[in-house]
Amino acid sequence: MSILERIRSRAGLLVGVIMLALLAFVLSDFIGGQFGLSGGAPDAIAEIAGHEIKPQEWQQVMAQAENDFGLRTGGREKPNEQQIDQMQQQVWQSLLDKYLLEEGQYKELGLILSDDELAEQMLGNRPNAVMKQVFGDQQSGKIAPGFGLPNGELDMNAVREYVKSLSPDKEQTKLQFYQWVMTERVVREFLIKQKYFNLIKKGFYVTSAQARMEHKADSTLYTVHYVAKKYSDIPDSTVAITDADLKAYYDSHLYKFKEKQNKRNMDYVGFDVFPSADDIADAKKQMTDLASLFEKQTTPRSDSEFVMTNSNGQYNVQKFSAGQFPLGMDSVFLKTEKGKVVGPLQLGENLQVFKVLSSGMLADSGRVRHILISYTGNGRTKEQSKKLADSLTAAIKKGTRMESLVVKFTDDPGSKPQPDAPDEKIKKGNGGDYGWIKNNGQMVPEFTNFALQRKVGETDIVETTYGYHIMQCLERSKTEKTQVEVVSVERKIEPSDKTRNEVYNKAMTFANKNKTGELFNAAAKKENINKLIATDVTEDARTIQGIQDGVKPIVRWMFEEKTAKGSVSEPYDVGNRYIVCTITAIKEKGYKPLEDVKPMIEVDVRKQKKADMFIAQFNKAKASNLDGYAANMKVNVMSANNFSFNSPNILGMGYEGEIAGKLANMKKGQLSGPFKGNLGVYMIQLDEIKEASQLKEAKPKQNMLMGMYIYRVDGDAYEILKDNADIKDNRSKFF
Repeated sequence: MSILERIRSRAGLLVGVIMLALLAFVLSDFIGGQFGLSGGAPDAIAEIAGHEIKPQEWQQVMAQAENDFGLRTGGREKPNEQQIDQMQQQVWQSLLDKYLLEEGQYKELGLILSDDELAEQMLGNRPNAVMKQVFGDQQSGKIAPGFGLPNGELDMNAVREYVKSLSPDKEQTKLQFYQWVMTERVVREFLIKQKYFNLIKKGFYVTSAQARMEHKADSTLYTVHYVAKKYSDIPDSTVAITDADLKAYYDSHLYKFKEKQNKRNMDYVGFDVFPSADDIADAKKQMTDLASLFEKQTTPRSDSEFVMTNSNGQYNVQKFSAGQFPLGMDSVFLKTEKGKVVGPLQLGENLQVFKVLSSGMLADSGRVRHILISYTGNGRTKEQSKKLADSLTAAIKKGTRMESLVVKFTDDPGSKPQPDAPDEKIKKGNGGDYGWIKNNGQMVPEFTNFALQRKVGETDIVETTYGYHIMQCLERSKTEKTQVEVVSVERKIEPSDKTRNEVYNKAMTFANKNKTGELFNAAAKKENINKLIATDVTEDARTIQGIQDGVKPIVRWMFEEKTAKGSVSEPYDVGNRYIVCTITAIKEKGYKPLEDVKPMIEVDVRKQKKADMFIAQFNKAKASNLDGYAANMKVNVMSANNFSFNSPNILGMGYEGEIAGKLANMKKGQLSGPFKGNLGVYMIQLDEIKEASQLKEAKPKQNMLMGMYIYRVDGDAYEILKDNADIKDNRSKFF
């Protein structure tokens, strides 16, 4: 039995976990309603290609997503609001894939991914590129230790051995077993989707003739003289347009005004919630009491436990020298005895109490040489890297010159010569010596501490997030500073419930007094409240312009049936303020009404009328050459050089695609008639054509064009499937 088959045969246990979650959902639905819907709400969360997504189906897929989250985190944490939102987005994407692709395109095409294909792509000697992500370090992007070869590729023998070792019956590999089951499912979905889009990509081909045409459009350069009448020469107020003009334009350009989603515009005002003077005083009193307790802690362990219990921040030892202390309080900190506290100090939105752990003289700066032995992305395990570092350190201590080992062994690119680098210093490499290091955050703390605290000439191994560093202290400055080591308890100054209620009541009073859009606007102006605008908010919006938190209930209100243009909301809590909203526009899916697009249409209709006027003037101002037209139209003759079909830009005017179209059909010396452009009406004379050079080899151009087309396939094809599926999305009415 193959590795994948053996794992798949045991995956029923995982399905059991998901079914339990589903059962819990069904029971909760009977007990009180999972989604808390009011009467009149739709029965289905969505409809995709004629299939209704009922709450039960949604929750089944959501249970899978929650299970996956638990596997990824090892069950160590519960998802927060943002992570739940991300899971809901994943569920939506999963359901789209199911009914657009799996139940749609894959079935129609008979497209499958066999178990043998999956095994070959995941565990074969030439695995799919996605497997590098599976066994990759998310922070560095490199292959995880123990799974990489020296050339940066996956060690498939190590991967196969790892997978073979997994079993749900062994406590030490149980979690990894189910993580692999999840990985197999995700990779299968990815690979068959990749297979589908690759079929579409194979349908694209650029001929050599197309490549030569594109080369000609890029490289054939035109020199022209022209005269132009700019639309801006005529004030808009002098050009009359009628409703009939607007209607005619609207009807003939209806395709421009199609709305794919329901959208809303709103104005809103905010009532900020800041801590009051009483809140700040109370917070300072609490921190003063906390400072007394902090001072009573007498051991490093009790200090650590106290910080972790009472601080918003983590236990973090900080080191300050003169000029670095908070609020410039150098003299206070330098005089404070070990074990005593400074504070509370107000630093921005936080109060902090600092406890002095130690103080002493420290060199101002120091120099070290290092060799980095990394244990990520180089085929070595952490243990192998440590063994190599120990061996090199022993050699250095026995007399081997450290600089002779840097280039050969270090994994730090900056230490090695880089011949192709533009900078001379980088070309040579620094030999592991980064110069004088100060205690200013320039380097990682372990690096800085070694430079400033170890004896000159001392060699040792230090571990950082980059790996193992073999470090040698080269030199230290004679200048010394007093350094104070502190740890702090930090708490944010929060508004009290009383303060929040006062602001909420103020917002509620505003909402109750101004229940229409007109009253809302008048009150905002009268009370000098800054009014903010949010446009084109969709039903699946996760953020709104100017609002990051608490968006869902606002969006739900915006799309309720009873919410109309001019409706005013109750106050919504968005973290540090309450907002009151009013709807200014309702845009339903489909073609936008003429009234909604009139301002946009007026610009184009007015431009057309100006163009008609200018063309008539050109036709009336008859002349035999461009200079004559310029004199009669009271404009100057201008020139444009290096104008091409694919780059039709005129200096001082901008993009003018119409000129490119005209030039394609003109001969040298020919004068065009007047024609409408983007920024005005033109007459052009073609003076010179610099033909494109002969394209000797079309393949590079073909490949470039193919790449451009293929790059868009996944996104564009998927959007077409969505457009044709008549998707009804009611998610905002459920959660």
